[in-house]
Formats: sequence, structure tokens, C-alpha cells
Amino acid sequence: MSTSPSSLTRSQATIGSYQAAIESSDASTHSTQARESKKPPYQQERLVEFLQLKAEIESLLQHLQSMKQQSSALPEELSVTDRL
Repeated sequence: MSTSPSSLTRSQATIGSYQAAIESSDASTHSTQARESKKPPYQQERLVEFLQLKAEIESLLQHLQSMKQQSSALPEELSVTDRL
């Protein structure tokens, strides 16, 4: 089975272009992974700050609910002391 030189050249060119595309894709993937691993520290700081604020909000909401419960119980206590 004999193959002409021109068909070998075309095959080699096609294989070469596929290899170049694969290498480009690998480089792009590596670049994306490198960027993700080198996230700026301020993003991590923002996440910590967000979580701290979330915890503070939850704490304030609990405090507000307990104040509401105390204020709703207050008229009952006043009515009991008025009877005495």
C-alpha cells in the first residue's frame, strides 16, 4: 500500500493542527486553574467579613425577638402587680 507524499503532508498538517489545538486547550485550562488558585486575598477577606456580618445579623435578630417577647410579657406582669 503506497501513500503519496502530498497526502502524507496533508495528514501531517491536520495532525499538527489538532495537536496545536489540544496544546492550546491544555494551556487555557492550566491558565484558568492557575488564576483560580491565585485568587486575590481580598476575596477571601470579603468572604470572612460577609460571614461575620451574617452572624452578627442573626445575633441581632435573636436579641430583637427576645426583646419582643419580654415586651409582650410586660403588660401581663403589670396587670398582676396592679391586682396586688
